[in-house]
Amino acid sequence: MSRVRVCIRCGKPFDGTGEQRMCPDCRSAAKASTVLLERTCRACGSGFLGGPRAWYCPDCRAERRKKADRERKARQKHGATRKIGSTAYCSVCGKPYTVAGGAQKYCPGCAPKAISENIKEASREWAKEHKREIYQRKQNLSAARKYVCAYCGKAFTPKTSESWCSEECRRELYRISNATSKYKAGVTSNPPRRERYKSGLPQSALPGVHYLRKQKRWEVKIAGKYIGCYKTQEEAEKAWHELQTS
Repeated sequence: MSRVRVCIRCGKPFDGTGEQRMCPDCRSAAKASTVLLERTCRACGSGFLGGPRAWYCPDCRAERRKKADRERKARQKHGATRKIGSTAYCSVCGKPYTVAGGAQKYCPGCAPKAISENIKEASREWAKEHKREIYQRKQNLSAARKYVCAYCGKAFTPKTSESWCSEECRRELYRISNATSKYKAGVTSNPPRRERYKSGLPQSALPGVHYLRKQKRWEVKIAGKYIGCYKTQEEAEKAWHELQTS
């Protein structure tokens, strides 16, 4: 369910769904930062900071690079190396390709997907070995989750999926919802005495004009009938007024 939440990193309100706890900007930054995690060197067993495909610590990596250079020079001496510009065959599709690097195994068409799959497989292996750490991290994030009360605007930690921080706010939200429905239906001539909390997220005062967070467009509906989506709020409200007067 989409609702206003408080970002646990920057403290700004945002419209989120599911288990989202950070705004889009902080979520992107956090995703980029989690690429570098604590890894265990496969050679010496020491810990180091590295990406999903980092198997060795800096010291062991330097030693392996020296060893690889010695082996490469020995192969070159005996003519057993591939030359840049020569032809090789892709290990995925078997098609020939022009060699552009000594470690190249894939043709340009297969390389992006194959490399991405290798990184994903390494990430899955790491996650399988660190289930307890991942579970604890999710628990900590859940404890830090906060919503914005739909009535008073106060940030609170939800116990279930409620959108209010107290019983008083719940009653006021019900009163506003009930009064709004009667006002729109023409049962009463007076609008609600107070509106719901305005979070600062994009919204329109016109009924049926809504901002779609994922599409980043404005949707127009009249009497439940879909009219269209527009890039700006002004275009959507203009279309709404034109249809009301036509």
